[in-house]
Amino acid sequence: MELFGTRPRCSVTGGILAVVLGAGFPVCTAAADDLSLKIRVDGFKTEAGQVFVCLWENETNFPKCEPGNSARRIAVKITGGIAEASFDGLIAGRRYAVSVHHDENGNGIVEKSARGISLEGIGISGNPLFTPVTIGFSRNSFEMKPNIAPVVIHIKHM
Repeated sequence: MELFGTRPRCSVTGGILAVVLGAGFPVCTAAADDLSLKIRVDGFKTEAGQVFVCLWENETNFPKCEPGNSARRIAVKITGGIAEASFDGLIAGRRYAVSVHHDENGNGIVEKSARGISLEGIGISGNPLFTPVTIGFSRNSFEMKPNIAPVVIHIKHM
């Protein structure tokens, strides 16, 4: 099962006779529709720590940008009040969503209050208000297209 990344397209070089004789070898190239997505995050209270940016292709554990979830997760630094990230190997026509977590103390997890409310900045694509109804994958995902504009996420502090 492919979660993310490129879908290789393979062919065998050398023709049928070469394959039968064992002289052929497979050549794989990335699919023509592999695309890149840029993400820009702003609204930070501080530039301390790092920002985790998660790219989602399904709703499993969305939007929890934490280790072990089904998203691609990368860490980026904040410079001049902005964090930027990019993901390659995306497929045209597929739906994606993005969530971010400002890991201010650098421990790799979202700090939460006893009531489960984030103590660090968080955000998701679509920049919705944070209510149980508005934070779902389907409401905040977008269709990947060639030359798509960067996704801009404004960090929210609870």
